Amino acid sequence: MYPCSTRDNTNEKEESQKGIRFQLSMKRKTSSSLLSSAGNSSNLETLGVSIQEIAHSAAPIGRCMGQFQLDLIKMKKEKEKWVKESSQMINVHNDVKTRISQALAPIQLKIIAVEKQITDTKEMIEKKKSNIILNEELIGNFWKRIGTVV
Repeated sequence: MYPCSTRDNTNEKEESQKGIRFQLSMKRKTSSSLLSSAGNSSNLETLGVSIQEIAHSAAPIGRCMGQFQLDLIKMKKEKEKWVKESSQMINVHNDVKTRISQALAPIQLKIIAVEKQITDTKEMIEKKKSNIILNEELIGNFWKRIGTVV
C-alpha cells in the first residue's frame, strides 16, 4: 500500500503482518521517562544495530531499483523506436500499394476489354452454331422434299 493512501481496519491487520513497519508516536516525554530511557542504553545499541542491518539490507534493493529504472528507460526508448519504424513501414507499404494500383490500372482495363471480346466471341460462336443447326435442318427437309418429288 502506498504511504499516502488511507487504510481501513481489515487491511491494517493484514498489512501489520507483512514486512517491516515503523510506528512513531508523538508523545511528549516527561523528565522521569527520559531518565528511565537513559538507563536502557542496551536497547539503544540494539536499535542502532538493527537500523544498520536494515540500511545494509536495503542497499541492494536500491541498486536493483536503479537498474529497473534504467531498464524501463531503455525499454521506453526501444518502444518509441519501434513505433516510429512501424509507422515508417506502414507509410512505405501504402506508397508501394498506391504505385502498384496505379501501374496495374491500364492492365486491368486491358483485361476487361479482352474479357468482353471473349464473351462477344462466345456469343458469336453460339449464334453461328445455332445457324448451322438451323441450316442443316433446312437442308435435311429440302432433301426429303426432293426425294419425295422424284
